[in-house]
Amino acid sequence: MKIIGGSFGIKGSAFVAGSKLIIESSQKASYGSDQIADVIGRSESARGFGFIGAIIGSAMLGVLGAMLAGPLGLVIGIFIAIAGSFYSSKRLIAEVRMKDGKALTVECTGRAMDKLVKLSST
Repeated sequence: MKIIGGSFGIKGSAFVAGSKLIIESSQKASYGSDQIADVIGRSESARGFGFIGAIIGSAMLGVLGAMLAGPLGLVIGIFIAIAGSFYSSKRLIAEVRMKDGKALTVECTGRAMDKLVKLSST
């Protein structure tokens, strides 16, 4: 899991090994399941537009459409390229609070999120 914030800095990594959370950052630490107060998970979604992909796709699909269907094919090809250039990304973020007052924010996978939640509930 990639560390993105908290009491341990904004760089480094963390992982669950057995019944311990190992933190390797500017401060190294190890916390057992009894030392973790809370784990709060959330999902962040972002929607974007690929400008370069839209230009290249418009040129390619526009030419192909123009060859197949004339001016109407050109317009349809450009429209499809622009519509296909929208994308979305999703990140899973976990905020881990320890009983000693320290906190950790990590970007993780679904599997790592499950491990963190199970670790905090034991």
